[in-house]
Amino acid sequence: MTSIFDFVTVACFLAVVGAFVFLTERDKKSLGRLMVAAIPFAAANQLGNRGRVFSRSLLIGAGLGYAALVVARK
Repeated sequence: MTSIFDFVTVACFLAVVGAFVFLTERDKKSLGRLMVAAIPFAAANQLGNRGRVFSRSLLIGAGLGYAALVVARK
């Protein structure tokens, strides 16, 4: 990990994993939805490493927002 974008996106992914473990019923449906929420973090990391800060911020916000919706529906 060489840039701040790496640390931010990995931290967001770990937050999603923690949400799955501690805040959901740990069923396959929740796991699948949270995996979908983790995809924008990988894309945001790549965009951030290429210098596209605004796009990265949007993707991270979208991923965190979707993960929050999934956890709230439990």
